[in-house]
Amino acid sequence: MTRRQLNKFSMYRAVNEVLSGNETSLTAIKALYDTSKNFEQLFSTIEEIDRTKSTVSKGITIEKDNAGLELAKSLVKISAVLFAYGKKTKNENMKSISKIKLYELKRMRITNFIKNAKNILKYAKPVLQQMKELNGEIEEEYKIAETNLISYENSLNNKEYKTTERISAISSLSKEFQKADIMLKEDLDTLIELIKDKYPDIYRQYKAARVIKDLGVRKKKDSNAKSAWIIF
Repeated sequence: MTRRQLNKFSMYRAVNEVLSGNETSLTAIKALYDTSKNFEQLFSTIEEIDRTKSTVSKGITIEKDNAGLELAKSLVKISAVLFAYGKKTKNENMKSISKIKLYELKRMRITNFIKNAKNILKYAKPVLQQMKELNGEIEEEYKIAETNLISYENSLNNKEYKTTERISAISSLSKEFQKADIMLKEDLDTLIELIKDKYPDIYRQYKAARVIKDLGVRKKKDSNAKSAWIIF
């Protein structure tokens, strides 16, 4: 949720607690009781949509991070052998392509990361048999890296799908907030007046709950933090 939505949602929660906590008294006026139950359902819907949006967002990051890390680790294993072979054969291009560390791969942009991965695999493929003298498991490592590259690219495609899903959730959330605002202003705020004299305590609680409080700004994650990865 946005800061404004969080502030409103806090108010919705307070209103819902007042209404649901005084159900018995509200049954005296059917229109008020029915509207309070509709608001309760709307509150639950908003809560569920926001939970879905958060879950999708988290899933995007976790899937991409895991796939990227596995690819990076497999590339480091291959590049180490490739560098040694390039040094042995005095192939400067091969040495240049394969001279790379795990932390460098982590900090690359997605396009550069994929480009480097494909270049390393491209240089390694024709000389796999020769590199077996340096590492007997290089062919298996190569196959693992190829699989990891496919998994990483798939995670990016899945990210695009999930991003669309997240955008849809954001749109739905906005619409539900609009419905809640209308229900409060046009229905509940009017109907609550009907119990002002008979149930003054409930009336005062409702009025107090209708105040939107500023919850403050949530702290943003530092994009320059050492733990933050650019590609995954």
